[in-house]
Amino acid sequence: MDALGDERELVVRRLATNPTTELPGDDAQGPENPDTRSAIVDREAKRWAHLFNLRYRKLLVNITHAFQLADDPTDRGTLSPRGALIHRTFSEMYNLRAIAGVLVALPLDADKPDGARAGPPFQMPYTLKLPRDENDRWRLHRDLLDAARLQMEKLEADQSPDGRSYLAALTQADELERAQVDLLIAGSVPAPAVGGVPPG
Repeated sequence: MDALGDERELVVRRLATNPTTELPGDDAQGPENPDTRSAIVDREAKRWAHLFNLRYRKLLVNITHAFQLADDPTDRGTLSPRGALIHRTFSEMYNLRAIAGVLVALPLDADKPDGARAGPPFQMPYTLKLPRDENDRWRLHRDLLDAARLQMEKLEADQSPDGRSYLAALTQADELERAQVDLLIAGSVPAPAVGGVPPG
């Protein structure tokens, strides 16, 4: 690598083009329809990418659900469910930034350690539609929290102390949120605790 290339490596990372957790499908191949996505095949990077996609879906569900709710103008002393969703949306943005920071340091392919970095996939969920019933909407939030917890448990064992510390903080924030969601499903709505991991 020449001197210019060495300097470029100090300020930019060689990220994959359109990273994805999915392997390219046969229907996307061929000269007329080339697949420009880069499959993340490194084991650790793929697990972080799955967690990123879950948090991204969670952010989108928060935004969509917030638009379906109205604040109660007579309730000025507590944070409404809609307000809590908006706060949690910003918390998820910080979570996505933190996870993206991990992904850009991991290889796309463990067999090519000097190759492209994985990067955040930003894969759209299969649907953005919310259930019609309000309780079912909150159950969707709970399901996403449960799915994220399972994914974080897969990641925890192989992490550095910093990685484990971040996952522990994220798990704690999710547990606070899940407790609030359970209360909303049960019909008891105290002032929501706004969770989230502070930016690192």
